[in-house]
Order: sequence, then structure tokens, then C-alpha cells
Amino acid sequence: MPVPERHVLLTTQRNQLFTALQSKGFQPEEFIFYEEDNSAHLSHRSTQYGCRISVGSFTVTGSMGALETYTLPYRLVSSPGRELLQEERYFGSWIKVINGFNDWLTCLTGELQIPDLWATISGDTQLIKLAADQDNRPFTPDDQLQFKKALDEIKAYLIKSHNLTGARLETVEGRLSYLEEAVTRMGRKDVIHIAIGALANIATGLLLDADGTRELFRFAGQIFKQLLGNVYYLVGPH
Repeated sequence: MPVPERHVLLTTQRNQLFTALQSKGFQPEEFIFYEEDNSAHLSHRSTQYGCRISVGSFTVTGSMGALETYTLPYRLVSSPGRELLQEERYFGSWIKVINGFNDWLTCLTGELQIPDLWATISGDTQLIKLAADQDNRPFTPDDQLQFKKALDEIKAYLIKSHNLTGARLETVEGRLSYLEEAVTRMGRKDVIHIAIGALANIATGLLLDADGTRELFRFAGQIFKQLLGNVYYLVGPH
């Protein structure tokens, strides 16, 4: 029986990709799947990420250079990779392709779950201008007390909104304690930068999505503005 002209993979292979998506918690309709030439393409609809499985005869150079070459039937080009935005790998069997495909789905999951902190922070031009324009005067004892109150309110907010306990709570307390200590020995400009970094690290450590990260910056901005004035207006992107 002739193979349909558009099909690059066997139906069983295509089905394995389908079930692999489901096993990683994705819905297949989140992706565009099509086959053309010698490749099967899978594109994630809401991002620029995707992968391409090509079937053919690919010459791969081994560790000994031109003296050691292999011909393998599969090539997997995927984005994101473990260390690069796009990575290319070659496989000698379909089961290894599936393993590589599952590795890509793991990388994709990680990229989708982690907020883009640069985008979150850079979206607020007021925060960037504040960090650039602020002088580096030291904090007065009263300033330090008010700052500690602000940190306590931020911690209470995080505990309530994200149900923090155990190691996750300890992570937050560690970041805020470092910030509280920095106020006693650093100037205003330096502490602004440290506060931004501490909030970003907390968002990463708690695996907050973009909305959660933005809300954290918004809340912290309100608290700092209320207690310390415009010096610490850290509102997130509008």
C-alpha cells in the first residue's frame, strides 16, 4: 500500500508524538503539526518555539573528526534547547527521537513557566528612570524602620497569596532579610537595585508566572510608596 504523499512519519510515530504531548501536560491543540518534504514540524501556537523531525540520511562527524563519521536516519531541530535557543541533534533510532522529543517538551515547559523578568521590569520606564536618577544618600534610622515594615508587609502578602510554607517561605525570608540588612550599610540608589533583584529572585524561586511577577512588583510598589514616598515607587509594567 503506498504511503500518503504528505506523510513523513508512520501513523504510529505521529501518534507517539501526540501522546507524548499529553503526558507532559500539553493539549495537542496548543500546537500546529504538519509534514512537508522530509520533515515533520511541530510549532507552539502562542510562542516562537517548535521542533522539526527530519527523516533521511545524515552524515555526522564523531569525536575524531573526519576520520570518524556516521550516517544516521533522524535529525531533531528544537527550540528551546537546554543551553541554546535552538539545538540540533541526530539519532539512529526512533525511540531515541522520542526521548529527544520528550527532552524538548521538558525545556519548553520550563521556558513557558518562567516569567521574562527583563520584560517585566523594563516595561516600567519610571522604575528605570528612578534607578538612574536616584542619589546614594544613606538611610536614616527612621528610614530603616519604615523599610523593615515594608518588607514585613511584602512577606505577609506573599504568604497569603501563594500559601508559602516550609522551604519556599525560607527562600523568601532569606531574600528579604538580605535586603533588610543592605539598608543598614548601603545608599538609596544601591538599595533600589538590590530591591529589584530581590523581587526578581523571589519571583523566580516561587516559579511565578508573568502575571504573578507583575502583581508582586505592583504590590511592593504600593507599599514602598506609602511608607517611603516616591523614592521607592516600584510599580510593575502598566
